[in-house]
Amino acid sequence: MHDDPSMPETALRLFIGLQPDDEGQAAIRSHQSLWRWPARARLLQAEHLHMTLHFLDLVHSARVDELQQVLGTILMQPIPIVLRTTASWAKAAVLLADENVALDDLRSRLMVPLLRMGLRVEGHWTPHVTLARHAPGAMPPACSPPVHWTARHFSLVRSTRSPAPPFVQHDVLRRYPVSDDIPRSPVATICD
Repeated sequence: MHDDPSMPETALRLFIGLQPDDEGQAAIRSHQSLWRWPARARLLQAEHLHMTLHFLDLVHSARVDELQQVLGTILMQPIPIVLRTTASWAKAAVLLADENVALDDLRSRLMVPLLRMGLRVEGHWTPHVTLARHAPGAMPPACSPPVHWTARHFSLVRSTRSPAPPFVQHDVLRRYPVSDDIPRSPVATICD
């Protein structure tokens, strides 16, 4: 049952996010294995690892086609991402991303059409990948190499909760790959 009576039961819980490729997933899982986890921690499986750009919460199912079309207008270049710093938040253990202008830019450019559609958009954002939920007392590794991955698409994802493991299911509704139409910065030539 939804808390918002104006939302039908068919409303979808959606987010826009970056999902690592197989190599990125493997690197994050390798880092995840270095932690000491409390017994009740819920480690995210490889296929659920992601970096949320915008959590949209419940979106009326009748608006999903419009949302997919609007997101298709956002161009993206490959974004190199470095995950280096660990953190334990109230409800999750996470791996934080280094500062990244391209990542901030993509999130900002996505925000504009979302606001025009009247969708929920949060202003504050800390780019991260959640490693585990319900993990108070988790101990990160004393030292581990940074995780590198290059984001080559963003996705619109439906998130469905369930009472049994894995407790959440993520279904990609649509991927938006990097675009060849984005003008690249000219390469400087050094002349003698």
